[in-house]
Amino acid sequence: LSIIARDESNLEREQAQPLPLEHTLWANLPRHQTHWYALDLAEGQRASLELLGLRISPTYIDARIMVYEPSGSLLLEADTSPLYYHDPACSFRAETAGRHLVAIEETRNGQDHDDSRYGFGSDCFYVLHVGDFPQPQSLFPLGGRCGTDVAFTLSGDLDGPWSQTARLPKLPTFRKGPVG
Repeated sequence: LSIIARDESNLEREQAQPLPLEHTLWANLPRHQTHWYALDLAEGQRASLELLGLRISPTYIDARIMVYEPSGSLLLEADTSPLYYHDPACSFRAETAGRHLVAIEETRNGQDHDDSRYGFGSDCFYVLHVGDFPQPQSLFPLGGRCGTDVAFTLSGDLDGPWSQTARLPKLPTFRKGPVG
């Protein structure tokens, strides 16, 4: 995916930044802002969105993605996802051809001292992957023995579940708690 930057001059819904498929967007979310993007889609065309926020931002960001149809009605809203921790991910097929708007906003409403709404948002970074790619919401089994090949079933995608085999790391990669 090609990387593009957020155009900070487009802050209003009417000035949504065009976002081509098969691209990755890099941006930061200042306090009290909603970022608007535009996807021009054909009828039946698939679009997948995956936001990396909490997984990469130095401050706490709990982002939400909202997708609006060309008519202006809300098509879908994605918040916390089971497979991507607190970062949203979603896929949809355009029911009608035209410009679909995508809104990105922070949902915490000032509950944390380092939240973007308290003025610390200059480093609430996020990356948004946009394209026509599978977007599973879960996988099974949840793990396996270190160093072995495991056949995973990924599900929750628009086109249904699929299987994929992956070799697990030779050593555990998770952090251990302070006791053990």
